Amino acid sequence: MNNPPTSLDEVIQRLSEIIEQAKQTSSRIGYFAALYWKMTNRVKAGIVGGSFADGPRMERLSVCFALRYLTAWQQYPDAKADMTQSWRFAFDCTGHVRPIILQHLVLGIHTHINLDLGIAVAETVSVGELPGLKGDYDLINDILRKLLREIQEDIASVSPAIAWLDRIGARTLDEFIHFSLTVARAEAWNAAERLTLLSGEARQKEIARMDNSTLEFANGIRHPGWLFAPVMLWVRLWEQTPIPEVIERLTD
Repeated sequence: MNNPPTSLDEVIQRLSEIIEQAKQTSSRIGYFAALYWKMTNRVKAGIVGGSFADGPRMERLSVCFALRYLTAWQQYPDAKADMTQSWRFAFDCTGHVRPIILQHLVLGIHTHINLDLGIAVAETVSVGELPGLKGDYDLINDILRKLLREIQEDIASVSPAIAWLDRIGARTLDEFIHFSLTVARAEAWNAAERLTLLSGEARQKEIARMDNSTLEFANGIRHPGWLFAPVMLWVRLWEQTPIPEVIERLTD
């Protein structure tokens, strides 16, 4: 990536630029970028506030993690770019009208956690340093839990059908989403443990396997099957808020 960020402040600035560009071009790429911008600000606040045992290490990890997304975003316009299949699929989906707002967000979250997080951990610490990182790694789950409720409220404000579903089963939906992310982060940690034991071609083969697995799951998110398709269509028909306004709401 050209001029990669070296601090969370720089990451936040890059995300802000992606968000502004997405608003100007009415691109759904801005949906996940908005969520990620908000999450990165929360992590930064936690570092500044001393929530983590090793703040500088958490910043290095967060920057390394973000770099994978930023690199994929930069590569995406080039159809011949050697980028991960799962990120190209997630970005491709933003060009389609059918997916609902929540699907776009979940696709971004899924790809970034299931593919990128384990790689970022393995690139930040050695196998011997992994146990010392685990406590700070798990603290992110608490930040996610608080943020997810806010994001769900943001989505409900621009998606009437989601708002209705939220009212009749908010706690259940909250717990399901948080549980899914907790499981995904646990699997990402397992991936980091595998990757730290590998190097060179063996590591690249494992990353390629992870990419294929992530893509397969992402396809299920994009095409949930006949049982959920009518519900998704019903939700989508009620989502009439202009894309720039949705992005703006997600960054509030």
